[in-house]
Amino acid sequence: MINTAGGKAAGGTSPSLLPPSRVRRAGTFLSLMGLLAGVLYLMGWWYQFQGFAFHRFAPFLLGGFTVHHFLPGRWRHGFFTLLSLASIPLIFGLVQGSWLLALGLLVIGICHLPITFRWRVLLLLVLGAVFASQRIGSLGQAWSPAIWPIFGSLFSIRLLIYLYDLKHARQPFKALDSLSYFFMIPNVVFPLFPAVDYQTWTRSQAKEKDRDLTALSGLQWMARGVFQLVLYRLVYQHLPIDTTQVLDLGSLLRYLIWPFMLYLNVSGQFHFVIGVVRLFGYALPETHHLFYLASSFTDFWRRINIYWKDFMMKVFYYPSYFKLRRFGNTWALVLGTVWVFVATWFFHAWLWFWIRGEFLLATHDIMFWVVLCVLVAINVVLESRQTPSQRLAAQKGGLAYNLGLAARTTGVFLTICVLWSMWVTESLTEWLSLFAVGTRLLPGNGLLVALLLGGILLHFLTALAYAGHKPRPLRFVPETLRIGAMLLALLIIGHPRVYRELPEPVSSVIHQVKSPVMNQRDKNRRQRDYYEKLNDVGWDNPDLNQIFKQKPADWKSLKFSHLSLSQDDLPFLLLNPDTEERHKGVMVSVNHYGMRDRAVELAPAPGVQRVLMLGASHLYGSGVEQEQDFESLLEDSLNHTGQGPVELLNCAVEGYSPLDVLFRLRKFDLRFEPSAAIYVGHIVDGKHSVDRLADLVSRSRPLEDPWLVDLVARAGARPGSEENACIRALRPFERELLDWIYARLREECESRGITLRAVYLPLLTEHDLNMGHQDIIASMNGAGLVVWDLNEVYAAFTPEDLWVAPWDDHPGARGHALVAADLYSRFIADSTLTRRD
Repeated sequence: MINTAGGKAAGGTSPSLLPPSRVRRAGTFLSLMGLLAGVLYLMGWWYQFQGFAFHRFAPFLLGGFTVHHFLPGRWRHGFFTLLSLASIPLIFGLVQGSWLLALGLLVIGICHLPITFRWRVLLLLVLGAVFASQRIGSLGQAWSPAIWPIFGSLFSIRLLIYLYDLKHARQPFKALDSLSYFFMIPNVVFPLFPAVDYQTWTRSQAKEKDRDLTALSGLQWMARGVFQLVLYRLVYQHLPIDTTQVLDLGSLLRYLIWPFMLYLNVSGQFHFVIGVVRLFGYALPETHHLFYLASSFTDFWRRINIYWKDFMMKVFYYPSYFKLRRFGNTWALVLGTVWVFVATWFFHAWLWFWIRGEFLLATHDIMFWVVLCVLVAINVVLESRQTPSQRLAAQKGGLAYNLGLAARTTGVFLTICVLWSMWVTESLTEWLSLFAVGTRLLPGNGLLVALLLGGILLHFLTALAYAGHKPRPLRFVPETLRIGAMLLALLIIGHPRVYRELPEPVSSVIHQVKSPVMNQRDKNRRQRDYYEKLNDVGWDNPDLNQIFKQKPADWKSLKFSHLSLSQDDLPFLLLNPDTEERHKGVMVSVNHYGMRDRAVELAPAPGVQRVLMLGASHLYGSGVEQEQDFESLLEDSLNHTGQGPVELLNCAVEGYSPLDVLFRLRKFDLRFEPSAAIYVGHIVDGKHSVDRLADLVSRSRPLEDPWLVDLVARAGARPGSEENACIRALRPFERELLDWIYARLREECESRGITLRAVYLPLLTEHDLNMGHQDIIASMNGAGLVVWDLNEVYAAFTPEDLWVAPWDDHPGARGHALVAADLYSRFIADSTLTRRD
């Protein structure tokens, strides 16, 4: 019997089998392991952050922590270093991981060559130029390009800090410190990593008596990171809108607020990674501290990305400030601050280069840092002139002072929100044009304005509650219970059996929070904002994408493959005849007439009923073998059940809008002498039509139909103006444009005796659009089309069950089979289509 109370066993006479200290150690270890397993499960599997690389990393971390926990103190630092080094080949494989380690060791080795410091720096600059040329593909390399984003994350900033400390070193450098510093676990699966200071790192090993509390605080930060990432996913999926959707005051307020809220992604990841390091007994400081509650711009600079602030202060601010003091304190403060922001801009662009492969040089990016620099510099000067009485008032607090502090805090928050919205907008002109909506309020957006204003009031009250707040000391048992309760709550609320029982839209919101898919704005734009792009390192790096997400390197847009030919007018894309290439995980063959279909003749064989299938990526069969797409399945079913001979021609192309379909029909498809046509439309038909027309207008392309010319003139969309401005001008005419397209499709077919059917096929993810399902059906009916509404075709399955891949919400083979079965029943029930004259 184990005496867990630490005293005598029951009866008071038998000695305990284990000493109380060992029981406490076992209890502590099991508590830490339980929390670690929970937080890793939530991070990697339950909410699916960081992709498949994390699935390989999490068990490795769990095992590594177990061994590390029981090692003697003198071995732990060495073991952590080995664990960090081993994490590289674990993720990249032995060959590519060895290359990454070898390149890193080369860089570290040059730092310690027995030559003068100046020559070492010169050698590193030469090596950096070679590596940069390889990063952009100008020079060949024996290793995969996939390693560069991680190499850049490991060395682009930390090497500068390391060299600074090397130059000013007062103590000898140790190999274990250097290796663990550069290859620090878990950097290999988190390319976005804090700028850890080398001196801080070497001093961070906690004393033996503080080791458990340091590990617990690490778990506390990891859990906080997961919580922030869940909040980020909530914001990311539901708040962002594009500039083209800013049509009134409500949408303007929404656009101004959402970009800054997405910074939760960075804060959450930084909390998690530093929490992992603390787990191993390294008492590194926190990375962010309540940055949404900063009371001044200097306070904001101090609270957000604290590691970056420390890096800038150490390497740039203090050296420049002490040199500039001969011009007076105020000038030294201002010029030192300017120097810091110039360096901040450059090194953000430098980090961007290594992760994204291009140097960030954009006007709106420079403007963001200039404006923030001016605000911080003014604050720095004002703070330097504070009187002793003002400082005393700040220390004393009181209700009046706290009310003023909360008001300033909310003012700073709103200012940063506005500034951040400028940062993520593609151009300054476009951002300024958003304010033209003034105080106009569209019907239905009053509630949105009220909610946003309520959120601002909540921010003020939170700032008031936190005025004078002081952190409490960490205690093991209460904090363990608190973290465990938080993890359990996240686990329960994310369980399908729980949230599916909740009313809509709560159920859908929770479901989307758990899905690592792009929001509607990013799907539309196919690009992300600053930190979103930095975080998604696989966006334009197929090799790294394959490692992180097991996503095939050929999973890219059709227009970037050899299978397609770009057009300068409508349709915007054609399939390249007689080509074959692997695309999105399957082999795609294009026939002689530019269709993803079997070989056909220009005229149908006698007695064969020919049907054109018109549509976009779903009909095209994106990511599905050709014989498994619903067009092929439907054709086979009709011919094998006595409904033939029927020949379906797949005229769809990935990325088509209804406007592309119409003009392709006019220019190419009618020559195949069909007797019928089936158009497959979606909820995005109206939006995609506006986007395509805006693209043509912004590129000043001539419009091939007078009605389109008239519509553009009535909308006030000016040829040659920015695409988003054209979209905003055309958006109110979305329904009118779609009505016209559907009507022209019907007229083109009817004039040649072709029977036309329209299919409404739902998408597998929610879309926040101007036109809903019923609007599309009404538009089709209004154009005189006979509509087959397949809105419930996927109803028996969850979207994830039908996705072609976790990163692509097109239907897979199972989804296509469902669609084919539904179409078959409607086809054979249609007496016009089955009639044989």
